[in-house]
Amino acid sequence: MYVQLKQPKQIERFGKPTQFKAGDWADIGEQLAKQWLADGTVHIPEQKVTQLLSSGCGLNITGPVPPTILPRLQESDRLGITESDGPGLPYPQTCIWNPAVVLRPELLPVGFAQLNTWQVACPLWDYSELACHMGNEAEKERTEAVIRDLRVPMYDTRLMWVRRCGDTQRLIDTWKAGRTEGEDDKLPFLRALYQVKPMILALPVTWAGKRGPERN
Repeated sequence: MYVQLKQPKQIERFGKPTQFKAGDWADIGEQLAKQWLADGTVHIPEQKVTQLLSSGCGLNITGPVPPTILPRLQESDRLGITESDGPGLPYPQTCIWNPAVVLRPELLPVGFAQLNTWQVACPLWDYSELACHMGNEAEKERTEAVIRDLRVPMYDTRLMWVRRCGDTQRLIDTWKAGRTEGEDDKLPFLRALYQVKPMILALPVTWAGKRGPERN
């Protein structure tokens, strides 16, 4: 898999470490490509992204899709596409995506790769806004009765990768059943998460297009 480096890297070639500059192209293995795509240090052409997908991967799209994105994703027979009005698990490995979040195609295979270890992978909503800052008093009381302490981070439910199994199907069902009219999805998801307890990987907020903390 050819990737373009965004920063200098030392890569082994024929058993010897070789120095590559930012902007150079290098042929590396798929696992390393996924790792470097996740940390943002390499780039690959968009049309090559789906080559990193395994079989059984698909998108469950829960909102209006920008017309410039969907045709590009549909070009690959490795990626299933389902449009629905809510979260579901139509594929063995599903990326639940609300297009209100900009989907970076290069993160698709990286997110799916996390499901080899985790049942769910989802970006955090914010590093400083906790469950105690969300919802009205009734929503907070409902949530506190389940999770006991509201001083916990929330997840950005508009983008998540889920491996289909008994636990995660219960998670989706509990999440959908626990929604109340007008309530933001984040607290119902948090309640379902604490009830079902799947193995979840908290991804950085930058995966959902937000800025992370900056150093002074």
